[in-house]
Amino acid sequence: MSTQQVFFQWVKLYTNVDVTSVNDFKSGELLGSLIAKLTGLEKFPKKFGKGNNKLVVIGNINNVLKFISDQGVRLTCSPDDIYDCKENMILGLLWVLILKYQIVNKQEIYDWVRERLEHLNIKVENLEKSWQDGVAFCGLIASLRPGLIDMDTISPGNQMENLALAFNVAYEKMKIPPIIDVSGKEVISLDERSVLTYLSFFYNKEKDTPIIEIPKGPSLEEQLASQLADAQKEIAELLQQLTEVQNERTDLKNQVKEGEELREKAQESIMKSETELKELQRKFANIEKQLQQTTKKNKELSNQLSFITFKLENSQQQKVAKPTVEAPTGKVTLVFTDVQSSTYLWERQSEQMAKGLQTHNKLFRDLIKKYNGYEVKTEGDAFMIAFTSALNATNFCFVLQQELLKEEWPADLIQEEGAHTEKDEEGNILFYGLRVRMGIHTGEPISEPDPVTGRMDYFGPMVNKAARVSGIPDGGQIVISTVAYEKLQEELKTAEEDESIVEKELRANEIIDLGEFKLKGIKEETQISQILPCELAGRKFPKKQDDSKEKSSFEDQLKALKEENEHLQGKLLSLKESTSEAKKKAAELNKWLQDRKREIVGKPSGEFADISNQIEFLSGIHSEIEQIVVETEEKTEYVTVSIYQLDKQINGSQSEAIQEKIAFL
Repeated sequence: MSTQQVFFQWVKLYTNVDVTSVNDFKSGELLGSLIAKLTGLEKFPKKFGKGNNKLVVIGNINNVLKFISDQGVRLTCSPDDIYDCKENMILGLLWVLILKYQIVNKQEIYDWVRERLEHLNIKVENLEKSWQDGVAFCGLIASLRPGLIDMDTISPGNQMENLALAFNVAYEKMKIPPIIDVSGKEVISLDERSVLTYLSFFYNKEKDTPIIEIPKGPSLEEQLASQLADAQKEIAELLQQLTEVQNERTDLKNQVKEGEELREKAQESIMKSETELKELQRKFANIEKQLQQTTKKNKELSNQLSFITFKLENSQQQKVAKPTVEAPTGKVTLVFTDVQSSTYLWERQSEQMAKGLQTHNKLFRDLIKKYNGYEVKTEGDAFMIAFTSALNATNFCFVLQQELLKEEWPADLIQEEGAHTEKDEEGNILFYGLRVRMGIHTGEPISEPDPVTGRMDYFGPMVNKAARVSGIPDGGQIVISTVAYEKLQEELKTAEEDESIVEKELRANEIIDLGEFKLKGIKEETQISQILPCELAGRKFPKKQDDSKEKSSFEDQLKALKEENEHLQGKLLSLKESTSEAKKKAAELNKWLQDRKREIVGKPSGEFADISNQIEFLSGIHSEIEQIVVETEEKTEYVTVSIYQLDKQINGSQSEAIQEKIAFL
């Protein structure tokens, strides 16, 4: 596969455009779309001129190249090179972009893969020849995900099989893009740029994955060596027998012929034993290989079976469980829930995750029934539940978060990230087991029975908004829209004193305003708040804030500092001019005083005293002015440094949101 094809595949990852030749870059629009995505923009910030006129197209290309240059990228081609479709120049530009935005640091990637492969005794001397037979790619995957590839079955002589196995496993199991295509080829030659570009996806995703030393039992060579030693022992015993026969022949010369026959039989027995040993070794190797393949296949089937079994059981439970309340219509409060890190937990602990979700689903359905909820539908570990009352909906969420901490979760499951135990400083449990995110919203959806399940289903903008609200919280967090919270407050006024756990909790624990959010597909901003039971108030979640507000704050600070800097620079210039004038005046007066002193030596006069006082006064003013100048210079330097640091904070942030703001400006 050529370097050109690898580069085109890389471009497709960001633009979703099938690039077939360098002619696709001629208009400049594809290059503009690529650099926009690389810098975190939805589209290129400048509008492209219409038409195929060369001057218009050259202008479009020039705008794109200027934008690329403004990002600190060293350009390797001109607008004419792009328009003329010069292959080497265009590929050179793509390589520069790959180095900056994909690879970043070539040496770090090389050192990282070499270190990971050393513990597998795979020697990597460069980024080209060492990767041609595919063994190093297979070894890298085995190092990152032990068990995905059996390195005992990998042979350097099977280049295409090794490469196809490595690229397929990396894509299917690790989501590494297959930018190198080996299908339909008998042999390929990989260049350094292609190898480095592909390895960068592993490094960027897995660079923090620790090296795991996998304990190994006796190797196949050790087992064969043991069997060979046993066979050699048997041979030695046979040879001993032969020696004894030969000794008897010496003693019994008359039985020489019989002894010769016995020796020949012994040799035939040795040859037969060696043949049988070789056959046994061959069969054992085949059995060992089949056992490894079967074990791997059984593990994959077990994971699939656990997930399918859970889905079947969950589907059956939903079909069997008849609603205990009539489906709400009109104004409805919807609760959407989801388990955090469920995909990761399925991959790590499929059987334990299936058991954990059975516990999760049973608790959900018990509390849905208790608080008169209506189970609309489930998808995997996510629930959609409808309530006629916002109070019941919030009661349900509060009690569920508390009860999740009391469930018996599988021991292996709670050892995993995302299900482990977390406590506060006083030892109170804040997180334990599966972590469920919950969103509450009230409105009037469209309601229609599902023709297949017969259950009521809900549609429309209100449902879309409720789903977006539920996407804001983290696992273990409950968020509520302003509409739902106002409905809750109305219902609390009429609720009995002992009727609601929410009433007690809300009066003891203030609601936390998370601010306004621009939800995807929703025109107006939505006010979102966090509510939690008092005993879980110690839970900490990442701060949620719209990037537009953060950008505005940075810009206001930067503008104020720049204005103050300009003011201080003007004041400093004025003070320096005043100081210079004062110095000049003081020098003139000092010279005049010295002349007068020579004229009236030993004869003090009032005039001389007045002049001395004037000089002392001017010297004092001069000293004060110099002090003010020094202080002003220090403050100007401080403001200048503050502007630099704030500007660096804005332009140097690695977050996608900040990059979008700065690029827009």
